[in-house]
Amino acid sequence: MKYKDWKEKFGKVYNYSPETSKEIFELVEDKDKFKEVIAAIDIANEKFDMLFPDSSTYLNAVVFTGDEAYLSQPVENTISTVIRLSPKWEDVKNAFQELTKESKHIATTEPMSIYAHEYGHFIVDAIALKKTGFELNGPMNSIMRLNYDLHLKNIRQHVVDEYFAPNAELISSKISDRAADSVDEFIAESFSQYFYGESSSDLARNVVEYLMKEWRKV
Repeated sequence: MKYKDWKEKFGKVYNYSPETSKEIFELVEDKDKFKEVIAAIDIANEKFDMLFPDSSTYLNAVVFTGDEAYLSQPVENTISTVIRLSPKWEDVKNAFQELTKESKHIATTEPMSIYAHEYGHFIVDAIALKKTGFELNGPMNSIMRLNYDLHLKNIRQHVVDEYFAPNAELISSKISDRAADSVDEFIAESFSQYFYGESSSDLARNVVEYLMKEWRKV
């Protein structure tokens, strides 16, 4: 497959950015690994859609820049991470386990927890975008953009006030060191632990349940 054909077929589907699309294109050369990654992502999307109905449809939303909204891209980010971890899919699990030993990520043996982490970032963006009344791939005016920023701020502030700040000293032990870095990483790691952790803390469960309620409100 030529890069031009790859970009035309997959770039539009998953909104790969120019910076990483060539990296991802090279993964196509390792067809078995690519199929494994995409198959795992598809299974994960089905799981997430059960609790956040149709949220995966937002994966195809346009990535806005400048005066328009931006939507995190978990598919792109996950594949890029997998590429960096190991050139061979069978080695990804071992490479990933090394990260968990250092407490930088949740305790798990499941590499797709990477995708869950990225989906945690994504779902916050998607909730904020959904609350603006934005139609997928449609135009966004300046008022919607302001509302998008406001919704993002409100979601993050709620998580800070209710879960992050009151439990600051417990986050590293209950979830991961990375989760203690910021409210955004706290949300992402909570999402990852809830879906793929060796065990799920009440703290992570509370965060995910809050996001579920916000998603279903709209």
